[in-house]
Amino acid sequence: MDSSEIQAALRPRFGELELSTAERDGFRAVLISPPAGGNWSNSDRSQLRDAFVALGIRRGIMPNVETFSGRVAGEAEASELMTLGDARSFIRFIRPCEGGPLDRAGFGLVVTLGGCMLIVARGDGQWLMACHAGFRSLADIDALGGATPRRFESVVDSIAYESERRYGIRAGEIDLECFFGLMPGALIYHYERNGAYKRYVESLVSRWGKATAWETDAEEGRAVVVDPGAIFLAQAHGAGFRSATRSCDITADGPFANTRHTVESLAGERRNLGVILRTG
Repeated sequence: MDSSEIQAALRPRFGELELSTAERDGFRAVLISPPAGGNWSNSDRSQLRDAFVALGIRRGIMPNVETFSGRVAGEAEASELMTLGDARSFIRFIRPCEGGPLDRAGFGLVVTLGGCMLIVARGDGQWLMACHAGFRSLADIDALGGATPRRFESVVDSIAYESERRYGIRAGEIDLECFFGLMPGALIYHYERNGAYKRYVESLVSRWGKATAWETDAEEGRAVVVDPGAIFLAQAHGAGFRSATRSCDITADGPFANTRHTVESLAGERRNLGVILRTG
């Protein structure tokens, strides 16, 4: 399905929507703006069912991203199965988790998001994994403030670990691609509070290079600009993945920006629908 076909399938239920799509061998990436007057919701089953039917999703895989965990689903990950009717269903992970394998055609990662990107990992043959990835999915920022470091610094590390442990596929046999990422400069992350921004810049730059973060002046004071896509690329190359590419689609004032919503009261709370659908 191309953008016009997806738009035509969605229009009867949701009206005119902004779409961004990418077609690859074996999967399709789709980003969809909120329906008029509202938002996408993981808890609205009627909305989900109609979207699943229009997009060709038989089973949705819904990550638990209330907490940025930096991990993808492990083997026998605890989850609950929800039915939607029309032979559609979705799995929701119980523990914080950013994604997992897409085992067959018609399975799709489904997540509402306001500025985070989606990562797809492909190995030789039929192996495919997809996950959500915000800035905090890639960097354990809480550990900078003294919290106990989480098991995986980044979903990139977790993908490498789970792919080898569960499937015997090493990082050097896997291609990574991220979709719907923020353009460099779009994410002003942390305003100055007792000089904390300096720790962010120093930590990110020392580990992943100057392209990942830099200081700037903002209306609220000194801040750090973070480029999650640059962090993703640095981590992927450092972990020895076969290849890593990024798509930068989201600008600070563009149609998918978190701050842009047709309903003023929802400005800053916009939720796009992000999908990675396995097609083969």
